[in-house]
Amino acid sequence: MDRMHAHSPFAEDSRPRPVGPPPAVPVLAHHLVLGSAAATAVLLGAAGVIVTLEEDQLMGWWGSPAVSNGTLDLVDLLGSLTALTNLVALIATGVWLLRIRAVAEWAAPGDRQRRSSAWAVLGWIVPVVNLWFPYQVVADASRALGSSVRTFWPWWIAWLALNFSVLDRSGGELASAQELTTWIRSQQLEALVAVVACILWWRVVRSTTRAAQAVVAGSRVVP
Repeated sequence: MDRMHAHSPFAEDSRPRPVGPPPAVPVLAHHLVLGSAAATAVLLGAAGVIVTLEEDQLMGWWGSPAVSNGTLDLVDLLGSLTALTNLVALIATGVWLLRIRAVAEWAAPGDRQRRSSAWAVLGWIVPVVNLWFPYQVVADASRALGSSVRTFWPWWIAWLALNFSVLDRSGGELASAQELTTWIRSQQLEALVAVVACILWWRVVRSTTRAAQAVVAGSRVVP
């Protein structure tokens, strides 16, 4: 009998065995996903800290005749940088998930994947289905690889809260002191949610990638 890696999802003889050489584990894409997620969390966190420290100054500016405000300009700059890191994250995540899915399908051909591999990329950008398709693709691939993460809802809820909730980064026209206060609170809340979402996403990505590495390494054990 072949010796199998202890963490391999196909260690049981009753399960379908992989065929052919294993796909490459997307280590570089994994690092890009983690790096862009961390950068986004840092930028959003910085915006939250800035508006918190400068809240009195912002409220004083609103009641003054001054047209521009350095704090608002800085927060806008951080918002622009966040858009850039989000773009990098989107591309890196699509590449990472597509390749992780390939490893999962090779390692556990008998495990059901609820969505086709195309949704590893399209699921993030197609309206409506982006509310749950990415969750299913990530969860199915991760479980098939034997990831230590078993519950994915916390990460997905945090992700949805960050992207589709009441959080508003634009600030609108800030036509009243109340609107300015609401905008400041939204920045603070968004910073908190971003940190939580980043921590949970890091856990999912790292665990899934490590599981993929373990599965591929186990398949190379010489009988």
